[in-house]
Amino acid sequence: MSESKNQRKPFIYDVTLRDGNQALPNPWNNEQKKDVYLQLLKLGVQGAEVGFPASSEMDFESVKELAQLTAKLAEEGNEEAQKSVVSGLARCVPSDIQRCWEAVRYAPHPRIHTFLAGSPLSMEHVLHMTPEQVKERAVSCVKLAKSLVGDKGDVEFSVEHFGDCLDNMDFVIDELKAVVEAGATTLNLPNTVERYRPALYVNQIKQVREAIPDENITISVHCHNDLGMATAATGDSFYAGADQL
Repeated sequence: MSESKNQRKPFIYDVTLRDGNQALPNPWNNEQKKDVYLQLLKLGVQGAEVGFPASSEMDFESVKELAQLTAKLAEEGNEEAQKSVVSGLARCVPSDIQRCWEAVRYAPHPRIHTFLAGSPLSMEHVLHMTPEQVKERAVSCVKLAKSLVGDKGDVEFSVEHFGDCLDNMDFVIDELKAVVEAGATTLNLPNTVERYRPALYVNQIKQVREAIPDENITISVHCHNDLGMATAATGDSFYAGADQL
């Protein structure tokens, strides 16, 4: 391992305000989300996914307010706000992506995070799409997102249920290369349902990093904790080549 790799540090991307909030019996209101977000900035997280703007009017307003708050704090000299990525989630649906951009666009560093399932089971029985159709939709939606963020922001793409893609990694890697060509610079590889020991998932991360060695492309992991091994999978993924945790 080279000296530069030994010295690299992870990019911490917090999803408390989106994924964590969705899991609460009584989700936070906008003021509560603001309080949590300000604490995240104090902790020094480099990026935060602050909501799912297309899911509800309240979430749209919350994401918009947090993006505007970040801009205000940055103008006042808050270094954490000046550097922080503010992200919103969007399905691979044009209206979701447009709605997400309308909310996050005010942030100094806005991000659109769009996702589409990639496991054989999900593609066939949930999306009712062929792999080629899935790839085409992913590419078209990433292109749309990139056209909106321009040079101001960036685009993250997730292969939902990546942890269940053990048998179709060739397709997944081909799809990821295509979305990079379309403008995505962060590739998120979620263990959407943790069903295997960390070593199998970490090996998948290694395969993607080896197939896409470009240092300008961020490999991200998002590990759920169904079997209680998310921390182990996250830590080991960093040493297998993941950048964003």
